[in-house]
Amino acid sequence: MALIQIGNKVNDMIRDSIKDKQYFENYLSKQSERADNFRSKLNSNEVKDDRLAAVRRKLFDLEFYSLIASYSSGESISVLKDTLSNVISTYNLSVIETIKSTKEINFILDTYVDYLWLVSITYLIGEENDLQKLAATYELYEEHDYLLDTLLGSVRINREISQELLFIDEYEEFKSILISPQNQATDKLKMWVNKTWFKLMETTSWHGEHNHKNNVYFGYWCFESAAFIKLLGLQKEEFKECKFFPYDLL
Repeated sequence: MALIQIGNKVNDMIRDSIKDKQYFENYLSKQSERADNFRSKLNSNEVKDDRLAAVRRKLFDLEFYSLIASYSSGESISVLKDTLSNVISTYNLSVIETIKSTKEINFILDTYVDYLWLVSITYLIGEENDLQKLAATYELYEEHDYLLDTLLGSVRINREISQELLFIDEYEEFKSILISPQNQATDKLKMWVNKTWFKLMETTSWHGEHNHKNNVYFGYWCFESAAFIKLLGLQKEEFKECKFFPYDLL
């Protein structure tokens, strides 16, 4: 186990405190092989039409969780930026393919958190045109949400921000902190990130994966907190010691 705390990069080797560098190298190697296999099948038209949506979604999962694992392993932010646009393109293709097959698309908690994280990471380190691409895809969803509307607000011209949350149990307290007076928000948000966020994610598929017998853990990071800290103009140094906080993305 690396002798650092989540959220505070102490050396240039790794940001995660649960797994070591070798674990992440193995994880990323296997994920890359699996992703290459899916891309090969897609490029050679080996995937049946009724499986395209599922395969593209799986490819997105592989690419996106590899991006997060790369952050966990200590990869430079510049490399992550270079990777991000491809991950966004894969995501958008998976949404389009899902709509083709089902005629509509809605969020469940897992897909919502994935998208909120992708939007958050893009807001933090991506280009404006990448955020615009995500905003365009967001318009294809049947449901809208306060957190997503707010983060995408800068590139969604003349769009009203919904005051509703799609997942109230998980994010009601978070929203209340965001709209609280700024002189109170920092302490409340630090407490939420440190003590509450991970517990609220208990029903997601990735919760507890650090204990899985297979290499499926990619890191635990509350990307949404970092995005809103940037949006609200809070001092990032206040959160440097917070576990689960992706400090280096700010």
